[in-house]
Amino acid sequence: MRRPDYSNQEALLPSAAPPGFTDHIYASPHGVPLEVRVWACPGAAPSPWIFWTHGGAYCTGAHYAPPSWVVPAFRAKGFHVVSVGYRLSPQVGLQEMIQDCVDGLEWCRRNLPSIVPIDIDAFAIGGDSSGGTLATLLGHIVRPRPHAVCDVYGPVDLVDMYYTRKAKVPDDAWAQRWGDRYTDSHNRAMIADRDPAKAITAAPFGWEINHVPIEQTRARWARPDFEYSTRVFAQTQLKDWLASMGLGLTALLRLDELQHEEDKLERCRKWSAYHLLDKTYPPTAFFHGEADGAVPITASRRMAQRLKEHSVDVYESYYPDGLHGFDQELKGADTEGWAEYVVPVVEFVDRHVRGM
Repeated sequence: MRRPDYSNQEALLPSAAPPGFTDHIYASPHGVPLEVRVWACPGAAPSPWIFWTHGGAYCTGAHYAPPSWVVPAFRAKGFHVVSVGYRLSPQVGLQEMIQDCVDGLEWCRRNLPSIVPIDIDAFAIGGDSSGGTLATLLGHIVRPRPHAVCDVYGPVDLVDMYYTRKAKVPDDAWAQRWGDRYTDSHNRAMIADRDPAKAITAAPFGWEINHVPIEQTRARWARPDFEYSTRVFAQTQLKDWLASMGLGLTALLRLDELQHEEDKLERCRKWSAYHLLDKTYPPTAFFHGEADGAVPITASRRMAQRLKEHSVDVYESYYPDGLHGFDQELKGADTEGWAEYVVPVVEFVDRHVRGM
């Protein structure tokens, strides 16, 4: 299969939000409105659904447009697709993000039956990248549990991530892009400010906000009121700074609150789907690029193996030469690789959700 041209960063952007959705506010913690976007599948019969958590390194991204393949692939299989917005780091941590998603899921269970013809108990949870962290944790937490989990290159072992980030030598990538506009002291103050009322729920990536006109982002997200505001710029550059400094996990898990190494590792363990696995975990599909440098494919392989040891059904779809975000080029059934890599993932989820 052709390797995506990652010199063109727009290849990493999902397709524009497919038409035919409705937006709903499900909660407003500390005055921050949180939304779900619902794509109903065609037909009048009660249908299953998948609840999707977006990626963005925990502090950027948006729920408006899931990965390019998600809505067309699942709707073609007769699923409603629900994409959930949640508050972004650093004003909130992973615990609050998970609670947002739990609240969104509970809102869906109460309200979707009056919005779409739905089999409310026939559901799966999926997520990409940092959203994969959320999705796999939700597989442990929510009740009733989903019938399947779909993890798309998600970090599932934060202990492993802790050691990787701890060994990181700060680089100059952030300074080259942002150093003339922001300072280290600005960003350290930003991550120290944990007022949840200041959290936002959507921010583009750095190369996106610097090169893609706002009109294009509004159109792709189907969000005509979105602005590249001062606050959004600050959020976007913070993602790059945290990556350059190796501090993303510290901000996400509030590791700076802890003095002892064993306590930090225990907190990482507590919020790692991999370390919580047992035989009751839902059947899980993994979708990952073999050349992923941001979240190495070993994350998925290790979790898949652990699930197999617990006799949990697993499907693994590993994309040759795929880098992080490879799936954004999988835009429809006529795309090369769709039948080989996307369809089996969706069929696995469908089989378990429908109990076939």
